[in-house]
Amino acid sequence: TQETNTVSITNPPAITGTTSVNGYDITVNAQGGTGTLFYSIDGIAYQGSNIFPCTPNGNYSIIIIDENQCLLTVSAEVDVEPISSTITEEPASCFGLADGSLTIQSSGGVPPYQYSLDDVTYQDEPFFENLSAGQHSVFVKDACGFVTFYISMIFEPTQLTASSTVLGPVITAQGDGGMPPYQYSIDGVNFQDENDFGPLAPGSY
Repeated sequence: TQETNTVSITNPPAITGTTSVNGYDITVNAQGGTGTLFYSIDGIAYQGSNIFPCTPNGNYSIIIIDENQCLLTVSAEVDVEPISSTITEEPASCFGLADGSLTIQSSGGVPPYQYSLDDVTYQDEPFFENLSAGQHSVFVKDACGFVTFYISMIFEPTQLTASSTVLGPVITAQGDGGMPPYQYSIDGVNFQDENDFGPLAPGSY
């Protein structure tokens, strides 16, 4: 006697998935398959999390795989406006004096931003003070750690010099360099806009 048994083979639910992008973050929304789903953005390393944070701009093929090694590939595009910054410089007030400053205004990337002059020490405030004249490197980093580099220049006045001429009892002083207009003094206490002093008594001034 021959017995016949009927065996039903059912397919597991198919893996389905979509992606969504928020800034630099890719989220994979998947369901179906067998058991736990894993995700890979490079086809090599797999993870249990369905979120790929801080992913650089580009097009990505993301593999979803289940415990039976069934897989589905979904695509995502990250397209975030790069960081753009405007830097406003204030020159040093006097030759050789380190009191220049710069202020940074940034957009793009993913706020909040941090700022640095050496790409090592970062701060939240978008300004730097007590800067000497010369070229300064400025680094702007967004919330995902992407960094944009700029060159900023702090200027300074030329060195202040002075000369004088004597005509009879009158001394005439003349300034040059620095930041005009000038004021003049023969005692270091009382200053005036006029550059003539006199008539003066004989002596050294």
